[in-house]
Amino acid sequence: MEDSARKKGLQDSSRGGAEEAFMDLLPDELLAPCEVNSQNASAELPPQPVTPVTLETQQPEMLFQIHNVVSTAKLGCSLDLLLIGRRAWNTEYRPEVFHGLTMRIRRPPTTAQLFTSGSMVCLGAKSEEQSRVAAWRFFRILQKLGLPVRFLDFKIQNIVASCKTFPVRLDQLCLHQPCRSGGRTVVDHMRCTCSA
Repeated sequence: MEDSARKKGLQDSSRGGAEEAFMDLLPDELLAPCEVNSQNASAELPPQPVTPVTLETQQPEMLFQIHNVVSTAKLGCSLDLLLIGRRAWNTEYRPEVFHGLTMRIRRPPTTAQLFTSGSMVCLGAKSEEQSRVAAWRFFRILQKLGLPVRFLDFKIQNIVASCKTFPVRLDQLCLHQPCRSGGRTVVDHMRCTCSA
């Protein structure tokens, strides 16, 4: 009850809407007021040890960990997937299940999906450079099979990464973010959904 009163007091201040929404998302430990001795309310707080200001103490340490890099490349010709599936190692081609051919290599541990149109999608790399090296190796495998392929239009399409940050209240964030589909937002036990 005290927390809700404290939050209400924060909301009633003259801050803007965006700052108010941000303050609502902070954990309670960061919002706790400093305690002052009731006998001497004007007394100063005890001196805090002075720490030298460096770049590391100014900004919180946010380490990103990349989990997957997805890239694409054009091979400049149409591909006979049945021929590649029969002649190359570590391939899987089942057109009744998936219309592309799947090829795997160990270094870097990645997977390529090849399509009849000559497009290649490279998955599973842990960095942009690994993705480029893997795509080039898949290209070289196809070249050694005698196919007239060219390495064209290499592009990073997606990077999946995670970062450890401060706790975020998703239920509050959902309330402050408008629903993009134009519907209404429903919050139910930490699950936000948009309905049209």
